[in-house]
Amino acid sequence: MRALDGVRRALLADPDPDKHPVRPDKLEAYLAWNALEMGMSVQADREAHQYFDAADGYVDSVLERPDSRLGPVMDVTLLRLYQPLFAGLRAKVPLSADSVTDVRQGLSELNDKLQIAPIHNKTTTPDPHLNWDDHQPCLGIEDERRGSALKIGLYELLARGGVLLYPASPRERGFGVEGNWNLKHDAYVLDGDTKLPINIAMKRKASRANAPGPSVMYVGYQSLVGGAIDALRQSNQEEDNQLYITLRQGSLRDNQLLAQQVLFWLAQEAKLEPVHDEAVAFLDLLTLDLKNRLREHRSYLVDAEDNERPIETFSPQHYKSPTT
Repeated sequence: MRALDGVRRALLADPDPDKHPVRPDKLEAYLAWNALEMGMSVQADREAHQYFDAADGYVDSVLERPDSRLGPVMDVTLLRLYQPLFAGLRAKVPLSADSVTDVRQGLSELNDKLQIAPIHNKTTTPDPHLNWDDHQPCLGIEDERRGSALKIGLYELLARGGVLLYPASPRERGFGVEGNWNLKHDAYVLDGDTKLPINIAMKRKASRANAPGPSVMYVGYQSLVGGAIDALRQSNQEEDNQLYITLRQGSLRDNQLLAQQVLFWLAQEAKLEPVHDEAVAFLDLLTLDLKNRLREHRSYLVDAEDNERPIETFSPQHYKSPTT
């Protein structure tokens, strides 16, 4: 626990906004993840549980603060959702269907909170709005909502195919890292002993010096649906051609707008609400496309004889959604 105290002192002693969080909610979210990672790395069970308890304390503090923004709230909510799974990884306990169901339910509730979060910034809201008695976890700009919705949608899209996506810690996302930015990532899939890192962003900024490198798979609004749409357009199957025509009606001709519609369908599925057959067929195609991209990504990272093996971290039969 002294190591965690040392991290906190170091962050408070060097409040550089380019390296470390300075707002209390961001600081405590950072420390929560730091405690979790320390708990994962120690050998003694008792010490690990002490770190996990410390992480829980920081999570509670962020969630109870009246001045928390939605970003840190989402960070610690994901930590709490996944903490039993991380503890299971440490103890080498197989992933259960119930744990996946709990994560999906939590992600659905988090998405609901995301959709109603107010926009508070210097243009829309006079300062100091964080001191309001009735302040709700807020966003700074609308793009934050769209970016976070994309991340939640990707979790759900992969879960449909039996693949669990793990959230990256602030350290893994590159926060405060002065080393190799090409390794930063927002989430990852664990395929046996192989970690498949993924960067999730609305727009790819390949020209940036700190853009993710080839060892990190990229998913954005365009690439989320682009591959599947191209496959439908080039298909010789009549049902594929009809699905393509249906999807391209009206405003869905634009890939970004279609991606937003996909996220809406995924949110419906997560709540076990009926989704029409064409939407389910396209979601199935998107899931398959993502799993194939993950397999190709694995072949880049790992030179293994079984790289044609599908990526699957739990049984897809545990994922059931009603259709009309």
